[in-house]
Amino acid sequence: MFKSTPTFHSQVTDEDCVPATVINAIRCFAVRRSISAELIRTVWAHAPRTSGGWDTQSNTKPLISQLSKFWRKKFPLRLAVQLFEGDAVQQFAMPSMWKGDVVIAFNVYYSSAHDHYVLGLGIEDDKVLLFDPLPDDDVKAKVARGLYGKKLSALARSLGANLAVPVDTFFGTKNKPYTLGPIETRECVRFRRRPKKLATAG
Repeated sequence: MFKSTPTFHSQVTDEDCVPATVINAIRCFAVRRSISAELIRTVWAHAPRTSGGWDTQSNTKPLISQLSKFWRKKFPLRLAVQLFEGDAVQQFAMPSMWKGDVVIAFNVYYSSAHDHYVLGLGIEDDKVLLFDPLPDDDVKAKVARGLYGKKLSALARSLGANLAVPVDTFFGTKNKPYTLGPIETRECVRFRRRPKKLATAG
């Protein structure tokens, strides 16, 4: 899907998984381009937050609106960003991952204390390939316990994934780590290239 393996970045604090994942999603389409400081500021300024930090349960629509405006005017890539909620996550967003032309920022259950945003990069066999922006040591601890991604495939590595979560686990409706959880609380943001407009005759 990508011309070269994207370079993803980990989150800096325990609460900035949303802006980290959104920026990583953009990097999938801008591996060889310079991402402007203005775009980074737009993400950080409009990512959902509370007084204590970024919040996965707050409204993501202002961020999506700002990104759409930014791309229409200033960013050289033609990207489309769309929010999916509830059963639309599985019905409409997930099928596009099979085609390999999109990446999706998923809000997954992580612990009783908070949810967590991760980047969906593709699906291979019975695994959803993800990049978790948590620091490497945190992710490796999960892998070491044999939970996810103990042996990442060549495809997973080429996409920049650091976790491979079984599809059945990922689509689980119970609150367990790296599941989408109850249908009514599901949320994801899909990033894809906009098709070029065909020139019209006349």
